[in-house]
Amino acid sequence: METDKAGGVSVMEPIGHAINKTKYILFDPFNLEKWFVIGFCAWLAGLAGGGGGFNFQGNYSAGSSDHTPNMHRIGQDVGAFVSQSLPWLIPLGVVVLFVVLAIAVLVIWLKSRGQFMFLDCIVHNRGAVSAPWTAYKKEGNSLFGFKFVLWLASFVLTVAAVIPLIIIVIAFARTDFKVLLAGPLVGASFLVLGLFLLCLVYGLITVLTDDFVVPVMMLRRCGVKAAWKEFFGMLSANIGRFILYLLVILAAGIALGILSSMIAVAACCCFFCVSWVLVIPIIGGYLFTVLTLPLHVWRRSYAVLFLAQFGEAYNVFALANPLVPQAADVVDFETTDIEPTPAPDEPDNPPSE
Repeated sequence: METDKAGGVSVMEPIGHAINKTKYILFDPFNLEKWFVIGFCAWLAGLAGGGGGFNFQGNYSAGSSDHTPNMHRIGQDVGAFVSQSLPWLIPLGVVVLFVVLAIAVLVIWLKSRGQFMFLDCIVHNRGAVSAPWTAYKKEGNSLFGFKFVLWLASFVLTVAAVIPLIIIVIAFARTDFKVLLAGPLVGASFLVLGLFLLCLVYGLITVLTDDFVVPVMMLRRCGVKAAWKEFFGMLSANIGRFILYLLVILAAGIALGILSSMIAVAACCCFFCVSWVLVIPIIGGYLFTVLTLPLHVWRRSYAVLFLAQFGEAYNVFALANPLVPQAADVVDFETTDIEPTPAPDEPDNPPSE
């Protein structure tokens, strides 16, 4: 299939090739040890990837005023408690903030390093941990710096939007949820809209970075800034194709989510007696990633195969065969499905690390 930056880029054709790539990596032949090693890298790359959200829940139901809680009185009690507890609430809040930041730094750092480890496993069709961890240390740390700044900016903006929302809700509660002025209501609406747009922008930047900037960093052995600069030029010139890609990824995400849920239910039914798997989220998350590994490998393969259509210079699978020229204008999907030449100085099937 001929491809270039002006046309011929398909969002559908890489789907089938990604399926073939997944079957080749995981089932030709089947190697349980390899599954566990690649699964570990996939789990690390997706650490805390499920994300979170704001769940505004309530137990309020309409009824007579006799049965409606006196929210004004409750607000006064809460205010009195906070005033009396400030001497220890402030230090506790500072400690909690530092703990949250420390956990965020650790998770983002491990996830950034894991992105290159997982992609390396797919590119070289191997299960390896220490080799890619060491080889892409510089690139992984660069990605970590970018992602931490992105997360920190999003965190600050989220807090800046949530605090006024809390103030508006408290003011509303003081009227026993009976009086809501138009001004605060409009302000709250804009704040909620701002939070939605913030989540959308954060998600788009994260997806584009993981799917395309990371492969460019691996190919060029460069930092995230240089890779984003190169990718942004491609994105600007092919915005329509990348919008279609994002729509396909959205639909695929829904389908993969349904499949993952079905696998999770089946796994719980089969292994309900192994309670420690459910009690310890880290172990359970890792084992679940291993169970759903074909979905993760397909998702990662689809992204890099889509990128490869923009020229052999963007084909990360060429790294598995150093004899393949990097300046070709056409990517042949058939060559990306053949068995890659092992990386230099690496055994064909290295033991689990």
